Amino acid sequence: APRGRRPPPLVHRGYWARASATRATVSAFASATHSADVPVNIINIGAGFDTIAMYAYALMRGRVRVVELDHGEVVKGKMLRLRAAPDAERALGADEHLTNVRSTREDSGVMYTIGTAYALVECDVRDVERVEKVLVRSGIDLSAPTLVLAECVLAYLPQGKSNDIVRWFGERVRMGVFM
Repeated sequence: APRGRRPPPLVHRGYWARASATRATVSAFASATHSADVPVNIINIGAGFDTIAMYAYALMRGRVRVVELDHGEVVKGKMLRLRAAPDAERALGADEHLTNVRSTREDSGVMYTIGTAYALVECDVRDVERVEKVLVRSGIDLSAPTLVLAECVLAYLPQGKSNDIVRWFGERVRMGVFM
């Protein structure tokens, strides 16, 4: 909907359905990996402005590493919102507001890290090599149980690029779920 106009109710129901399904998947992943008491990963491709990382951290505090990937302007906008929210960093594992936020820039883009549990990374997910570089740089261990969330982003990529992303994760994640 154009700025200032509310989207129709059906759009809100779609948002709600996607968010509910994603939360249910994260909850099921947390339950399935809880008894193993091992570190786990959540990789959110095309994360947008959602708060699933905070939800995941609340469920799996101390054993989850969340890496969110998106376009540069989205990453910068999300980081501005996180910095404006008094408890956002704490909800993502930082000790105090803004204390543990680091920003680094490399060829693969800007990466914001908050504590040891969260990274928000600028990445063009159409480029599988860049995705790999970013994930290596973020410290993700793909041998750990991994939940990959690609909620809507694959629908917006050219088919070959979507296939490349799914194939890449399928070949590298030892124990995982791709949603």
